[in-house]
Amino acid sequence: MTRLALLVFLLGCRGTPRDAITWEERWEVLVLTEHGNLLDTRLIVSNRELLKGQGRVHMDHWSESSMAVIHTREVSPANVHIDPHGDRIQIGLDQLIKDGPWKLQIGSTEANLVLEMHPVVEPPAAVTWLSDGGQWSMEALVATGETLGWLEAGGRGGHFNGRAVVLHRGGDGSPELPREGLFIMTQNVSIGIDQQDGATLAWAWVDGAAIPLDDLAFSRSAEGATLDFRPAADLVIEVRAQDPVGSSNPLGHFSWLERQAARVWTDVAWRRIEAGHATLTQGEQITKASAILLSEGPDFEPIGNTETPE
Repeated sequence: MTRLALLVFLLGCRGTPRDAITWEERWEVLVLTEHGNLLDTRLIVSNRELLKGQGRVHMDHWSESSMAVIHTREVSPANVHIDPHGDRIQIGLDQLIKDGPWKLQIGSTEANLVLEMHPVVEPPAAVTWLSDGGQWSMEALVATGETLGWLEAGGRGGHFNGRAVVLHRGGDGSPELPREGLFIMTQNVSIGIDQQDGATLAWAWVDGAAIPLDDLAFSRSAEGATLDFRPAADLVIEVRAQDPVGSSNPLGHFSWLERQAARVWTDVAWRRIEAGHATLTQGEQITKASAILLSEGPDFEPIGNTETPE
């Protein structure tokens, strides 16, 4: 059972379950492929819309050399199934399931996607905090996963390899925006940070060794990002953003009434995902790596500089 699933169970025993009117839960799968393309999939179950327990799926495939592939599904609560142990989430025909490796299956007339993600490092502990009168939690189900996939859209399809991170977020709180994330994944490097509302989920592994996070500082700019682990660890990472860049309006497919209802319970966040080129400087050693940059906020620009709280 994942830590967030355990939290849900414990809260339910105390009378603060998924039934709360402000409850929302999200599963996010971010993939950087061998060709430099980005996959951004979100499975969302929420009580904050017109129907309690309504389910939504968004899948975006961003490529520098071809048109974007977009898949959206919205279903009634009767077609949403969440395993009590957190190992299977099904929204209509789409599902994320843990069956040995984590697997994602998306199927529609617009696109078909199958992913298999094999974790290569231990996930960090979940982070939970109080936010706007409720609780909110975030965890990485897969901190870095070697990924095999198949994507078919527009009459074309093909296999690909890549690396993925799987994030799980949820609760009855309303964390403030902005949200900033950075994920660096190679065969020997697994580094991630997801920061919002003063809370930070972070992990760092290089060559099989855990990097201390005591002094971690994270800053974002329009050009990219910086991670500085000093003085706890002699490691500095500079990330330069590059194409492809994808952005999405989370309320773009809503009716006017649904947009008004959504704004009552949460800030409306545009979502921006970018590929990145990372340079890791560890003492005299310099390593190059690929990265994913994630931003959510009221506009497309990364907002300000943030530092990991003590």
